[in-house]
Amino acid sequence: MKTKELLQEILQKMGKWNCREKILLISVVCSFMAISCNQSSQLQVVSPESVGLSTERLNRIDTMLNQSINSNWITGAVPLIQRNGKIVYYKAFGMDDKEEHIPMKRDGIFRIASQTKAVTSVAVMMLFEEGKLLLDDPISKYIPEFAHPRLVDQFNEEDTTYTTIPANREITIRDLLTHTS
Repeated sequence: MKTKELLQEILQKMGKWNCREKILLISVVCSFMAISCNQSSQLQVVSPESVGLSTERLNRIDTMLNQSINSNWITGAVPLIQRNGKIVYYKAFGMDDKEEHIPMKRDGIFRIASQTKAVTSVAVMMLFEEGKLLLDDPISKYIPEFAHPRLVDQFNEEDTTYTTIPANREITIRDLLTHTS
């Protein structure tokens, strides 16, 4: 089953889900779609200049990471930068296990905690880069339940009742990425 067909089937089945469940699922699906697109072929390593980047400027990353390691802010890192589907910078710095003096390798495995926003933001920006969405698209274009948002106007702390007013505009993809929604 192709990715597009799978996404359509999932969207049909989630008709009865609440908005929070839909957002979570769409975020996960977008992340996996973005990841799977990049895993479909072996990435080629090229010189930064061949894709319009500067080796000198990328080497500043070395300095910054080495300073972070020397100041004990981090023990190690593995940065990877690609452009136009080609790897231009991929190095290992510091230690994988500081106590055992095991150097970091490029294929090191890292525990990622509380990175949902970061991973989802990268997936959304990849979709933007591919022209599949615009940052100023209203999210109601993708999740109709978010049409016609309302804002709390007055709140009564005694009985927790409140009144609402219509928002001036719809929530956009940009609002979600900048956490201003």
